[in-house]
Amino acid sequence: MQPSAEPPVPSPLTQDALVAAVMERLLPNLEHQVQNALRQSLQAQLELLLPAVMADLENAVRSAVREATAHSRDANHS
Repeated sequence: MQPSAEPPVPSPLTQDALVAAVMERLLPNLEHQVQNALRQSLQAQLELLLPAVMADLENAVRSAVREATAHSRDANHS
């Protein structure tokens, strides 16, 4: 009688080996999901901040123009 042609039974994985195997499979996808979530979150935050930043910039430019105009007038009247 010939021995059966069953594949060898794999040895049971240790918990550490099992965790490592699962992490190896899941980590790239998880990293991708985290990067996408961070990108979306940052984009949303920037979109919320942009109007305030633009308003501050506009105010700073107007102030600088007023100052430059005042200095120019003062220099012309001297």
